[in-house]
Amino acid sequence: MKMMTLEMYFSLTSLLFLFVFASRVQSVVFDVKNYGCKADGKSDISKALLGAWKEACSAKGSNRFVVPKGIYSIGLTDLNGPCKGAMELQVQGTLLAPINPSKYAKDSWITFAYIDQFKLSGGGTFDGQEQVAWKQNNCGRNPKCKRLPVSLRFDFITNNVVHDVISLDSKNFHVNVLGGKNLTFDRLICL
Repeated sequence: MKMMTLEMYFSLTSLLFLFVFASRVQSVVFDVKNYGCKADGKSDISKALLGAWKEACSAKGSNRFVVPKGIYSIGLTDLNGPCKGAMELQVQGTLLAPINPSKYAKDSWITFAYIDQFKLSGGGTFDGQEQVAWKQNNCGRNPKCKRLPVSLRFDFITNNVVHDVISLDSKNFHVNVLGGKNLTFDRLICL
C-alpha cells in the first residue's frame, strides 16, 4: 500500500511538472506587418522580415512567423539559426524577388540555414520573376556572366518540413539543399 502511494505521488508530481513546463513554453505568432512590412509589391521587406525572424528565433517555444496575404517585395535574405525553439514560417502571400540581376551579390534569393525543427508552410508563393530577369541577363551569350540565384536554399537544416508552398518562375533552380537531415517536402509546387 505504501509503495502504491509513493508511485502515485511520483506520477502526480511528474504530471504537475509537465503542466507547469508546458504552460511556460507558449507558441507565439509574429506577424511581419507588425514589423513594418507593406504589401504593396514595391517596398523591400527584407529588413522588417529579418527583425521579425530574429525576435521569433530568440524566443523559446514553438514560434510561428506569418507573412499574411498580399504582395511583398523582398531582396536577398538569409534567415539563420540556431533558434531557441521550433520555427514555422507561414507564407500566405506572394514574395517577389528583385528583377535586376545586378542586385544579386550571392547565389541564392532566400536562404534558411542552421535551423533545427523548421517548417515552411502557408500556401503562399515565392515568385522569382525569371521572365523579366532573363530579358536583362546575357548568360545565353556570355559564359562569364553573373550566375542567377536559386530561389530557396536550405543549408544545414534538420527536422524540416516544407508543406503547401509554391516556387514560381525561379531564375535558376527552385530549391537547393545542402547538409540537411530529416527533411520532408510535401506539396512543394515548382512552376
